[in-house]
Amino acid sequence: RACVKLAIEHNLRIFNPDLAREVEEGRKRLRETRNNREAKGMKQERAKSAFVQYADAVDAERFRVVVTEYTETGTKAFLYDRKNNGYEGKTKEEIIEAIPKFSTYAYYGKNIIVTPISGDKHHILVDDLTGEKLQQLKDDGYSPACVIESSPKNYQAILTVPSVEGDSAKDRDAANRLTRELNLKYGDPKLSGSVHGHRLPPFPNRKPKHKREDGTYPDAALIEANGGICEKAQTELVTIHAAMKETARRVREAEVHRKPVSFDRGAGPQNPDGAYWAHYRDIVARQGGPSDYSSLDAMIAMRMRVTGYSAGQIQNAIETNAPALRRENMTDSEYTSKYGSRNWKRYARETTENFVFGLRGVRQYEEAREYRPRFMKVEGRSYAEELRRERERASEQAHGR
Repeated sequence: RACVKLAIEHNLRIFNPDLAREVEEGRKRLRETRNNREAKGMKQERAKSAFVQYADAVDAERFRVVVTEYTETGTKAFLYDRKNNGYEGKTKEEIIEAIPKFSTYAYYGKNIIVTPISGDKHHILVDDLTGEKLQQLKDDGYSPACVIESSPKNYQAILTVPSVEGDSAKDRDAANRLTRELNLKYGDPKLSGSVHGHRLPPFPNRKPKHKREDGTYPDAALIEANGGICEKAQTELVTIHAAMKETARRVREAEVHRKPVSFDRGAGPQNPDGAYWAHYRDIVARQGGPSDYSSLDAMIAMRMRVTGYSAGQIQNAIETNAPALRRENMTDSEYTSKYGSRNWKRYARETTENFVFGLRGVRQYEEAREYRPRFMKVEGRSYAEELRRERERASEQAHGR
């Protein structure tokens, strides 16, 4: 055994045929081990190089990494280095140091998802792009900081856009809105958040549908890393800010006088009472007649919040129309018996404050926002047309016209 070990390590020749075979087998295992180590080292160097190109292109302050795994029961995920402020993200240098660990995760069947984070800029993801849509995005004047081929002929574009008001809630809302618009037109219509993760190249995309016949998966590839600011998206973000400020001003003015929000001619109907009944008819058509009127009012109110009505408008709409809704579906005696002594003003206020704009409504609102175009269509309004008009008004105000 000692002779065989020394012969393998020092490439010595042994004439004993039995030992010679054992030495050759040992040398083969040693070569495979060295080759695997070299290949692993080359992959890690390739991953580090790709990340450096990616990080320099998006120009983020920090990077948050989530590791996911597809299982038979769903998707498992955990935040990398959560105990050491992983949620706040890691610096470029810290991520480079962690590449060997990410390589190990990938080897054992996991996905590496990265989210760029900055306080003074947004990194907007346009997801699920076809080659045609990616080209259309560029032809329309948008300049991605980088483009990732997340799976064969499927792309993710990241636009770097400076903040208008720094790291504020209003600025994030405007960026979320811009993200929704871009993804509705070019990418994934369900994507609505400006802080969103994407594939980290060159690690594999292990979605089950991408599994090849030989059991392998395609690597995510960094195909463009031009960097820079997307000036068109920056201009649009400024316009969205101006439109949001103007809308907020009109809502405040309307609430002071307890009138519906007034918009310029042709801006689309803003009729809270009409919106209330339109959503009622839509819900009944989809789900059948009401069994719980309070839940129905909350659903209508949440839809109206998503389409842009203020708390005051929603409260007034419930106070005015909720009694009429009951009367429409009940006999006079049934209505008098159940609702004859109800304080509708207090009911409307509690529904609006507690279930729609309170803590209970936060999750429902986030889930419902992606349906804003459909809810606006129910009200007889065009989502795309209203966005266009708001931008025109904001642009006219910005130029003093």
